[in-house]
Amino acid sequence: MTLPSDIPLGALISLLHRSHSNVLNARLKPLGLSAGQFPILLVLSRREGISQDTLARYFSLDKATIARALRRLEEDGFLCRRTVPGNR
Repeated sequence: MTLPSDIPLGALISLLHRSHSNVLNARLKPLGLSAGQFPILLVLSRREGISQDTLARYFSLDKATIARALRRLEEDGFLCRRTVPGNR
């Protein structure tokens, strides 16, 4: 694919990101995962026991968003959450 040379760099980066997400989503769909869930599982595979709060800060997301993502991953059998004494 040849692109015009006058396309701004930001637009090219956006195009690359969308293309990558589409390919990743297509490959993860048979596993029951999405491109948005994959980075969370990747971090959890490297830092077992990381807290939801730390995970939210790592991805610059609010705690509720991470909690929903983790609940869904747990319901789908991709992870198992443990409670820490003194912390929900």
